[in-house]
Amino acid sequence: DTDSKKQMELLHQRFGHVAMDTVKRLAHKFDVGVKLNAKGLTSYECIACVQGKTKRMTHVRIAERKSKPLEVLMMDICSIKPATVGGASMFLFIVDEATRFKWAFLLETKAQATFHIKVLINQLRTRLRKLKVMRLWSDQGGEFMSKELESYCNEHGIELKTTNSYSPQESGIVERANGVVLPRIRAMLKATGLPNMLWGEALLHVVTTLNWLPTKPMGLVSPHQRLFDEAPMLDDMRVWGCIAHVRVPPESRTRKDKLETRARLSLLLGYSATTPGYKFIDLQTAQVVTAQRGNVRFHEEFTANGTYVQQLLENAFLDGDHQLPETVPVARIKTGMESYLPTGDSASPAGVEELIEATPSDGVQGEDVPSSSGSPAKSSSPPASGSTEHQPGIAVPVAVPVEMPPPVSKAAKKRRKRRARKQAEAEKETSGFDTPPPPMEPCLKRPRRTQRPSVRLKDYVVGNVMTITDILIPTTY
Repeated sequence: DTDSKKQMELLHQRFGHVAMDTVKRLAHKFDVGVKLNAKGLTSYECIACVQGKTKRMTHVRIAERKSKPLEVLMMDICSIKPATVGGASMFLFIVDEATRFKWAFLLETKAQATFHIKVLINQLRTRLRKLKVMRLWSDQGGEFMSKELESYCNEHGIELKTTNSYSPQESGIVERANGVVLPRIRAMLKATGLPNMLWGEALLHVVTTLNWLPTKPMGLVSPHQRLFDEAPMLDDMRVWGCIAHVRVPPESRTRKDKLETRARLSLLLGYSATTPGYKFIDLQTAQVVTAQRGNVRFHEEFTANGTYVQQLLENAFLDGDHQLPETVPVARIKTGMESYLPTGDSASPAGVEELIEATPSDGVQGEDVPSSSGSPAKSSSPPASGSTEHQPGIAVPVAVPVEMPPPVSKAAKKRRKRRARKQAEAEKETSGFDTPPPPMEPCLKRPRRTQRPSVRLKDYVVGNVMTITDILIPTTY
């Protein structure tokens, strides 16, 4: 046994600390240069392999999850920069293991997490009397291991458990939920072009949307329905970051004028958590208001300019001093490739038709301006004979007026014809006979001395030759 162990140790080191089973297979199949013992090779524990090859354990998917709502709540904290308008730079994320229902709370410091956890548990105890929070699951962060939270859990009979150090896989549900929420926040901010300081409002909107939509682990049932046993109203969902006209109640109007506007242009921030309806920010006064669906007219294809919104928020909440325009600049929410076109129109034949029949240049009264009904009016003038036929799906640029060449007089035309006739008669007379050249102006005789090129220019090479010619471009109008 000692000899076989030494042989295995020798071959194991020769083969670069390969696995023991591989050494045995190679030794019995090939000549490895060592005389093997009759009893074969004996495996041993290589301490160097233990220290150098130790890997993290594989976390297999847990087949059985808690089926009773609120039995286990998983918690995590995620930091995001820059800070929101309210100063929040992180958020507390809580997920119910059984129903996948999610809660998000904006935090300025990690110490605020305990307050929100206690408030949430008290609200759930009041609303869902038949259910009870039995366990809180989190990592070993100091905010989850505070004395205040520990005493609260002991008082209400809640078990407080944590994962092992540097093992986020043990709370995979909340970690995976973070990986779903953050990409959606980035997508919404990119589509609307709004400043990143609004990521907090986008987060709350995404979490509400995930709770209302069906999910595959729940059998295509929404988390809201699994927890509260009621189906959410999906027809109330709107595009985050779109602009809307919000009705101004008579009590909030600055002047008691019958001719004053009854709606203000606002930006949708999300769904209101304290009132039934939506939460908006006025795009001129930066006032946050709430309104129900019947008092709002949404424009879900458009949003406000991102630079304008950022300057508005800085002036209202961050002591900014920006000069804002009187009218709110409106931009299109960019999702598909058609929304990235410069004109903002689709590439359909109708959109191309409007592009072709655009308003003429300044100073000309256009007759083919699109009518108020949305369809462009036809021009009374016939189309140009040299114009390109319109093809559906291809944007044809509008023709730009070009200066016409000056008209040729009749006398000039006669001189050209007379000159051409004389030239033709001269060609007929030279039929095999040498004719003297036409008289030319007296000039100096050409020197007979041969001129050689300059030696200094011997190594120079002509690289570019440019000629200027006048080309008449025919135009038709």
